[in-house]
Amino acid sequence: MGVNTSDKMYMLKTTAYSYYIQEYDKKKNSSENKSYGQKLRYKDEIIKDQIGIINEKDDFLNHLETKIAYLNPSIDEFMSFNIHPISENYMYKPINSYNGGLSMARTDTYNTWIKNFPRYKATLKEELNIEWDKPVKVFIKVDCLERFDTTNFIKAINDMVINRIYDEDDKIAVDTQIQRNKIVESYSEGKIYFCIRNVD
Repeated sequence: MGVNTSDKMYMLKTTAYSYYIQEYDKKKNSSENKSYGQKLRYKDEIIKDQIGIINEKDDFLNHLETKIAYLNPSIDEFMSFNIHPISENYMYKPINSYNGGLSMARTDTYNTWIKNFPRYKATLKEELNIEWDKPVKVFIKVDCLERFDTTNFIKAINDMVINRIYDEDDKIAVDTQIQRNKIVESYSEGKIYFCIRNVD
């Protein structure tokens, strides 16, 4: 039996079906568009979060690099003194005191070293940018004769630079790092490189 297209009910049904199909398509497309938009916004948020994390890591790494550089100065940042360092083994000698006991006194060698130390080569105190009421770390490099143990140079150098030149208590030096810069052939070729930094 064929469909009577002139039937009024058929026309109403067809129109209703068409309407519902169109509305369904509109809602479907709207839902899909909304879902797509939400996905885009979510992706944007993820990208922004990732960029934020990367920027934070970059800031941290930059701060870390700056701190490492600050606590690992190059030789150009050291003040230099054209004098061979003196070992603490030659700084003091025992002498008889007035009460019959023994006391320690500076040796002639140490007194001569103090007298000849080129203090004028030191950086001006106000140019060091050091907070003297806070702990410091000292960096020392030396050109010295091979026979010397470099750790034995620390006491005389810190005492000279911190105490005598800058008039501060060398106890503020919570850490001193010393290393041989090069070996020299004669005592007159000796040299001291000195750098000081505040530490946290």
